[in-house]
Amino acid sequence: MPGARLVGSARHRAGALSFVLDGIHPHDIGTILDAEGVAVRAGHHCAQPVMKRYGVSATVRASFGVYNSSDDIDALVRGLAKVRRCSADVELRDLYQQVILDHNRKPRNCYVMSCATRTADGHNPLCGDTVKVYLRISGGRIEEISFRVPDAPSAPPRPR
Repeated sequence: MPGARLVGSARHRAGALSFVLDGIHPHDIGTILDAEGVAVRAGHHCAQPVMKRYGVSATVRASFGVYNSSDDIDALVRGLAKVRRCSADVELRDLYQQVILDHNRKPRNCYVMSCATRTADGHNPLCGDTVKVYLRISGGRIEEISFRVPDAPSAPPRPR
């Protein structure tokens, strides 16, 4: 598969395949595959030194056993094709990554932005929150971002 890279000893041991896809975070791959009914693990698998050795922050791991059939492999391949299609929307992927990073790095971004040029409502499949995202876009770049969890206690708009 173009852009796929097997990580570790996957070439020699067929029971568990760890891999990455160019330009797509393993957690995004895992989330999309899960929605397609394909069970994989995504993350560093408690093996951070191995991840460092191979120059990746995380991988996707598909494990195969005697209980799997060729239908399971076909479902994985179909799911990975969907991952590719979903990742083709670069603007959405970049926005998603920025929202998650800002949410984790600067939780103070939880406010209603009165000067937003775009807003979006969505559901975070990782934590289950329903979120409203506010963006101020200038020159094709995200200048400011904030979010609001509708069920959270009300907070006043942040002064500019």
